Amino acid sequence: MAKAEITCTCAGCGKTFEVERSFSNRRSADEWVEWATSHEYYTECPECYRKRMIQRREDQNKLAAGMSADMGLPELSGSEKQIAWAVKIRFDWLMGDYCHFDKLQDEGKNIIMEWLRLDDHTTAKFWIENRDKDHKFLKMIDDWYRAKTENTAEAVPSVAHWPSSSSNAI
Repeated sequence: MAKAEITCTCAGCGKTFEVERSFSNRRSADEWVEWATSHEYYTECPECYRKRMIQRREDQNKLAAGMSADMGLPELSGSEKQIAWAVKIRFDWLMGDYCHFDKLQDEGKNIIMEWLRLDDHTTAKFWIENRDKDHKFLKMIDDWYRAKTENTAEAVPSVAHWPSSSSNAI
């Protein structure tokens, strides 16, 4: 085991910091040191990186909140931090690869908006707990819509056949 270490200067605050990596042999460690010092790859200290990531997350949360309000999405309940996170999760899902809300026909948008207004879907907890289940949201909406309309004589459209929805989403 060979360790490689370089000293870098943060472009943001000017502070010097160490970057250390382990390699299986000395040659690989020396090659990495040569590459890292010649490419100026490490230009941000961990503190500045952390601050930048926090600011980026806050900016994304504000953008999602603003666009969610513009779309008329229901407000969520929960703590301030939970709401900020859940609004972004919900917005990312609506605009992401599975839903394509902006490309749905009006009927699809209306069904999703009605589903979003259900009591348990207006809690930050719901969106946080289901954040890794993108494709399952469409299945939940489809099941809900089918149950809601099962007493009608007309055919119930499946979410899988909505415009722009992924064919493997369900």
